[in-house]
Amino acid sequence: MRAIDFLSTICISVVCVFLILSYTNFRTKDRQLMAENIQVAIEKGINPMTVRCSYAKSEDVICVAFATKMSEMVLESNTPNDSKRKK
Repeated sequence: MRAIDFLSTICISVVCVFLILSYTNFRTKDRQLMAENIQVAIEKGINPMTVRCSYAKSEDVICVAFATKMSEMVLESNTPNDSKRKK
């Protein structure tokens, strides 16, 4: 019975270590990909915050503020300008 307990403990430990290493690898690769995409965006003249926010979670305060600011800019650009109407 003790051999089975020992073997079970070893197997559970190996699975836990494997899960931790897999998650760490996933997050590392995700960040590397984001960094590469931001660099390409800068080279192409695209706002790097747009790329950063495409990787963010919905509760990321910085990206919520960025999206709000961008939507305000779009609304302002779509609003008729009084000086254009007078001409």
